[in-house]
Amino acid sequence: MEGSCAIRGARPWSGRINRVYVTAMSDSDQAGSAPARRFSRTGLYLPFAILLGIIVAWSGFWFYARHRAEQALDAWLALEKLAGRTWSCPERTIDGYPFRMQITCAAPSFVGPLKGENGRPVQVTGRLGGFVAEALVYQPNRLIATLTGPLQIESADGRGATVTWRSLRASVEGKPDHLGPFSLVADDAAVQLTGAAEPAGRAKSLEIHIRPHPGGETGAYDFASTIEGAQVPLLDALAGSSDPARLVLQASASKLAGLDGRNPPAALEAWRLAGGSLQVARLRFEKGAISIDGIGNISVDAGHFPNGQIETRVSGAEQLLARFGLGGGAGQLGGLLGSILGGEKQGRAAPGLKLTLRLNGGRAHFGPFAWPLKPLY
Repeated sequence: MEGSCAIRGARPWSGRINRVYVTAMSDSDQAGSAPARRFSRTGLYLPFAILLGIIVAWSGFWFYARHRAEQALDAWLALEKLAGRTWSCPERTIDGYPFRMQITCAAPSFVGPLKGENGRPVQVTGRLGGFVAEALVYQPNRLIATLTGPLQIESADGRGATVTWRSLRASVEGKPDHLGPFSLVADDAAVQLTGAAEPAGRAKSLEIHIRPHPGGETGAYDFASTIEGAQVPLLDALAGSSDPARLVLQASASKLAGLDGRNPPAALEAWRLAGGSLQVARLRFEKGAISIDGIGNISVDAGHFPNGQIETRVSGAEQLLARFGLGGGAGQLGGLLGSILGGEKQGRAAPGLKLTLRLNGGRAHFGPFAWPLKPLY
């Protein structure tokens, strides 16, 4: 017996089992490993490629729209020049990319004839401080304009005026040959005549709104206008009060088809020939204790004069009469004014005097008084 730890019949250990075990593990790893898959990166880059394509297409569309807008503006300027009206747009720029189309003029000007007092055309020059008009690319028929003052107007006969404001914005919707909703809003506006010592008038705010009548009738429009905080020296002297005035007008017009604002005299003549009229639904004037409410109907006659009548109710007229030395109680003064102007003194339910303003034959009639009118065009 060679050693005390020897086992009878056992073969000496040679390490073969370890070698077989290691080899088996290596074979198992190789059997369980699949070939590596190669993923495509197309899905990763596809959204960016689509986005880039949209940006390129939209940019092409915007620059095409910009070119068309510039062409349309040039065509309109050319048509106005053929009609004898010359507009200029210095330092014109068209930008607003990517969603807006904005046209800017540094100091636009206008030269053209306007009708004078004797009916003959007078050459008029107008200059504006600045002009910016913008529209959304996908809504080009809705234009919003911001005007920078002052507006200076001069005529060849030496007369002129300067209009100033703190802010003035206008919006119009529609096509060039058809007027849609229109709005104009101005704050702190004033009119100064050339050579005058003080403004001819000023207003804290001014709003004008025009829209097609909701009923869908062709050529029917609704009008609404409000003037707040108005101060006119002529009215102040007449009323003997410097209280600011307020004016509200609500009316509707029929048969205004083709109204586009490019040629007001032609539009008014077409309206007259079509038998159009202006229905005054509400007229309200306030100045201190004096107030006037009215409703009526106005059209244009063959001589281009306003024609129709306005039914009014006047309150506070007693103070106006007292200013001219007509003393007495309020009732006596009201009765005197009613008898002079042909009005009717109202009761408590409707205070004030009911008076009628008639427009016909180129004259305005208010009781026994009458004064001439000027043609509208």
